Amino acid sequence: MLAVAAAAIAAAWVSPIRFGIVSGVSMDPTMKDGQPFIYTRLEDGGKSVGHGDVVVFRRKSEIYVKRVFALGGETVYAAQARGRVEREPILVPRSPGIAEWRQRYPQLEYRPIPIPRGSVFVLGDGICSMDSRRFGPISGSAICGRVVGSSRQAGNTPGVMAWVRPHRTQHVQIAAVSGPGRPPRPSRRGGS
Repeated sequence: MLAVAAAAIAAAWVSPIRFGIVSGVSMDPTMKDGQPFIYTRLEDGGKSVGHGDVVVFRRKSEIYVKRVFALGGETVYAAQARGRVEREPILVPRSPGIAEWRQRYPQLEYRPIPIPRGSVFVLGDGICSMDSRRFGPISGSAICGRVVGSSRQAGNTPGVMAWVRPHRTQHVQIAAVSGPGRPPRPSRRGGS
């Protein structure tokens, strides 16, 4: 019996599949507080992650779950009203891109944020998130895994859970920059 228990523990330890539980609302509505999820371990320094992947990473003594917005070697542009310092500026999406944004919204200042090679820029899906807008890009070596599924209640049946895969999105976090002469607050956009 002890040998079976030891074998089960050893198998779980070497398995590439891990389980976690969401703590907080930073990934809401994609992943809610208390929601179980599964992720695959990554031991490649984050080289296999792509735009829109939901990743698990360590920063200091905390473990975070966030979505990859930009990869190493890319530049993210933070836009804000001229002369103002926004706590969480608008992040210009890859599409349509910085040139079109500058043409459409010339009243904004655009600050480039280069993402170092071997790093990624991550964002939470929710409105309130501690992410790369606050602590900058994260090293790929800090990435522990990629989320491959999370549970949600299946229909109206209590206790029955369905496992779903988080979708890749061209997610854009918008800050409080709106009003006359300023760009409207775009909503989150889905895509692949």
